[in-house]
Amino acid sequence: MAVADLHPDVTEQLLHAIFSPFGPICSVRVTNLSRGYGFVIFKRRHDAEKALKALTFSELMGKPMNIMWAKDMTVKSVLSDYKQMVKTFKTDLCIRLNTVF
Repeated sequence: MAVADLHPDVTEQLLHAIFSPFGPICSVRVTNLSRGYGFVIFKRRHDAEKALKALTFSELMGKPMNIMWAKDMTVKSVLSDYKQMVKTFKTDLCIRLNTVF
C-alpha cells in the first residue's frame, strides 16, 4: 500500500505501529522528506484491505493520510531514488576518504 501526504516527521516505526493492529506486516518504508510518502506491505491482502478501509484519510500528526494500492511504477521509482542515494553516499564517502587535508 502507498501512503501519501505524510507529515515530514512520520517515521517507519510510527507507520508500523499504526498499521500493525490490522495484521502482520512484511515491511514499512518512508521516503525522504520532500516526497512525503511511504509504503506498507502486509503479509495478507485482506489485512491490507481492512487497514485501507479503516485508515484512509484518518489524521496522522495533523495531516490526513491518503492511502491507496501501490503501483509497480511507484515502487520502482522509490527503489531508484534509494539506489541513487546510496550511490551518492558511496561517492561522497570515497571522496572524503581520499582527500588530503
